[in-house]
Amino acid sequence: MPFLLSSICITLIEFPAWFIFGLLTIYILSYQPQKPFHKISYQ
Repeated sequence: MPFLLSSICITLIEFPAWFIFGLLTIYILSYQPQKPFHKISYQ
């Protein structure tokens, strides 16, 4: 039982960090390709 409780606590602590990391990754991936993308489309 303490193992389950500690794993839940670890998940609750680490989830926001992974969520922020995921949002940051999505933001970077959606922001970065726009510069080369527009160059290619204008050529």
